[in-house]
Amino acid sequence: QAAFLRVKLRALRTWNARRAAWVEQYRSALGEPFELVELQPSAASANHLFVIRTEDRAGLQAHLADTGVGSQIHYPVPCHLQGAFAGLYEPGAFPTTERAAEQILSLPMGPHLGDGNASKVIERVLEWPDLESKGR
Repeated sequence: QAAFLRVKLRALRTWNARRAAWVEQYRSALGEPFELVELQPSAASANHLFVIRTEDRAGLQAHLADTGVGSQIHYPVPCHLQGAFAGLYEPGAFPTTERAAEQILSLPMGPHLGDGNASKVIERVLEWPDLESKGR
């Protein structure tokens, strides 16, 4: 594995730059009614995920799937409600975290995605029929 990853390491800067370009495209095109996660100005990110929040995550995810765009729910269960913390916290202990876990959706992101695909993802998101009723 080390030998394999050593070869891949040579491309890391290029891949990170490609993901950063995707993030800029996503951020400039998407906003209300979606909530975009903001990074601290001093933070550096490899941008391995691009997460948006919407109250109708299931509807948006179904629309994207129907139009050929994959998406993921990376953190469906808040940390405090996972088995490792059983009995320590009750549902409702961290309402902001729980609401985020119900709303977050990761859009396609990664060095394997070709040039121009960010705009295709953006188009599909903006074509979501329920978007008009949500203020856009």
